[in-house]
Amino acid sequence: MKALLPAAMIMLGAAFTQNAMASDVYVGALYNQQDIDAPGNDFNTAGIVLGYQLNKYVAFEGRFATGTSGVLARTTATDFSRSYKEDMDLQSSLLLKLTYPIADGLNVYGLAGYTRSKIEFESKGIQTNELGNVVLEYHHESSWTRGGLSYGIGVEYQLNDNFTVFVDHQILPDFDVAIAYDQKWKSTTVGFAYRF
Repeated sequence: MKALLPAAMIMLGAAFTQNAMASDVYVGALYNQQDIDAPGNDFNTAGIVLGYQLNKYVAFEGRFATGTSGVLARTTATDFSRSYKEDMDLQSSLLLKLTYPIADGLNVYGLAGYTRSKIEFESKGIQTNELGNVVLEYHHESSWTRGGLSYGIGVEYQLNDNFTVFVDHQILPDFDVAIAYDQKWKSTTVGFAYRF
């Protein structure tokens, strides 16, 4: 449900405003490019980051994103028209983040946790006879959910006391294509975080 992301942002923003003096809380935004070892199954997402810095080296992070791209295919002929669409509805991650400083303001980090992805599918079709009358029409919607261990590495740079930019690469749970094997699923994320 794509309406869930803006509602969550408003609620969490209100909650974090009350804790604005707590320097261990951070929020941010992310853009993510995902690569699946199956042709035509690459997804891009955008979303929010919510974190709690336990100490200099350990943080807990939640990431919530929705699709900004997806698969869209159309076929048209004289007697039929078909379309197929799939996109990321919601992807959420709960992660443990272990950070190690390597220079002034520059850190490397590792991520490990649980990621859940929900992808929505939609297919439509119309077939007509030689007179142009509709003889067959269908519309089908479904969704697919996959969850499991995700892990990765990244680097972040602290621009000032409040702003940090980051980039990381993660391995997500295998993309189960419902045939005899799973496809490897990877993601690269760029974003920024604001520490209160």
